[in-house]
Amino acid sequence: MPRRTLLLNTPQQKGESASELTDMLCSALGIANKTEDKKVFKEIVEKSLRGVGVTSKALSKELKLPRSTVIYKLNYFIESGLVVRKGRQYFLRGSNMEETIQQLEAEVESTFDRLLKLASKLDKLIESELYGK
Repeated sequence: MPRRTLLLNTPQQKGESASELTDMLCSALGIANKTEDKKVFKEIVEKSLRGVGVTSKALSKELKLPRSTVIYKLNYFIESGLVVRKGRQYFLRGSNMEETIQQLEAEVESTFDRLLKLASKLDKLIESELYGK
């Protein structure tokens, strides 16, 4: 499934608390613009660090958010490549946030490698059309 990964060049800040660091990561990844987004994401990170997943129903109850809102956010996190669904449980893509970012980094690098090859081929084709080479 194609992923939509957004990376924002945000100013480097010092994060002292888990909440501040979560805010910084969410901002850099463009995944959580609202407080409720960050709460859902932070809960997934916390559960994943314990090696357990979380259901949309449990998130809804724990965070006092409508289940439809939670599911919408979970689907967005899945689309971004940060969260995976296994059955009814949601987990970080990796076993922790660092591993998740490393996996995203490898995926982005692979995508850019393919894009560079396509760009090179396109340049050569256009040059041959323009100059008959």
